[in-house]
Amino acid sequence: MSKEELFNIVIDIVADTTGVSRECILTSKCEESTDARSIAVKVLSRYLTDVQIGGLFGITSRGVNYIRGTFLLRSKKWFVRSNYEAVLKRIGSNALTAV
Repeated sequence: MSKEELFNIVIDIVADTTGVSRECILTSKCEESTDARSIAVKVLSRYLTDVQIGGLFGITSRGVNYIRGTFLLRSKKWFVRSNYEAVLKRIGSNALTAV
């Protein structure tokens, strides 16, 4: 599976789970979108480097590192914590853990 395919699968799962559209996850700066984006980055960081994730999102590796670094703080919010757990369950059931 290519990194682009993995990226698309993760974004689609995050969009479906959070109810935030794919376009908003990739471009919007509203709170729900940035929370959904942080979930996607956290999940992708299990499989890809910061440079690869940054290239797919169109941000710097430093930006990806910042998103990962602040995830613990964001995960204190119910929206982030519950959706992150749901995304991990869906990814596990889709057998992405073999990637």
